[in-house]
Amino acid sequence: MGNRAAVGAQILQEMGFKNVNYMEGGMKAWKEAGLPTKE
Repeated sequence: MGNRAAVGAQILQEMGFKNVNYMEGGMKAWKEAGLPTKE
């Protein structure tokens, strides 16, 4: 998958969107950190 989310976030910022974020490590890192998810 590479850096698709980071590239997408950069493109959105260049288009003028504000408050653009992405999760480094994706959902895998989120779940490994024990953060909440909802199915």
